[in-house]
Amino acid sequence: MVAVEDWKNQLYEKTQIAVKYSPAKYKPAYKIMRTRGIENYEIDDMDVTFISEVIHKCSYIFPSKVETRKAIEQLTEDRNVNGHSDENEECEELYRYAFLSLTNLQRFIDTVDEWETDIPDEIRLEYRQRYSAEIIEMQKSIDEERIDQVQRTKDMDKDIQRILSSDDRLKTWCDVIKIYMDRSFVIDHNIELYQEFILRASTAGIIHAHGQAADYYLNTDKNCDEAEKRMRLLMEDKDNLSAGDVHSIMSAISMYMIRGNVLSDGLEDVVVTLINWGYPIEKDSTGVYVMLSKREKSL
Repeated sequence: MVAVEDWKNQLYEKTQIAVKYSPAKYKPAYKIMRTRGIENYEIDDMDVTFISEVIHKCSYIFPSKVETRKAIEQLTEDRNVNGHSDENEECEELYRYAFLSLTNLQRFIDTVDEWETDIPDEIRLEYRQRYSAEIIEMQKSIDEERIDQVQRTKDMDKDIQRILSSDDRLKTWCDVIKIYMDRSFVIDHNIELYQEFILRASTAGIIHAHGQAADYYLNTDKNCDEAEKRMRLLMEDKDNLSAGDVHSIMSAISMYMIRGNVLSDGLEDVVVTLINWGYPIEKDSTGVYVMLSKREKSL
């Protein structure tokens, strides 16, 4: 990026004024300037949103060609899309976002090299070679991760089909989930594989996964609607609903309330339904729903 002499002081003066009427765009940069001192502030300290802002609004400090401004607008849009992407989106969609963002980043590098001819050729060449190489490495890394994820998904789907086709689903479920628990908690020390399998199994209709999936959605994802959905799937077959199933539901709800959260109307209705079915559920002295043991209920 081309900058005029004394750009730091001019930018600081502009930011000091602009932060008052556009804090979302200027406040992060202003805090860095104040913390480090404007004499130590560099272009590398700017994020893409701030760069886009100053290129468009401060052309007297950072002159640029219209092609460059258009290219950086695309980078800003990519950042906003990726920043608001849902973690529950399919992996293929997330990888598509990543590759598209890298493609647009390379296009920006090409644009700077082609149009910003006021920058000496050797500097543009060094810039192009350095960052193009980094983009290639990022693309390789993402591609390798994608291959691993595809294989992992295939393995999980294979295990799910093994459970669904088993004559003794509960036993097969216990065998399979133990493998995932051992790998996640003992070997890899990474709970993500276990969580991913639980959610995938629940979505595939394996009833034994609904309780743990509900707990994840309620206490990790904070998604009351999805948690309620998984609980109701578990409660669909009332005659075969076990005390263990009810305990898993109430354990998730109790933990959610202990953390200071208020139950949604749907989750409140789940509890009332279980009480009406005769399960020993009461509020404790702190107002949290708990499931009592038979002995506690009789006292």
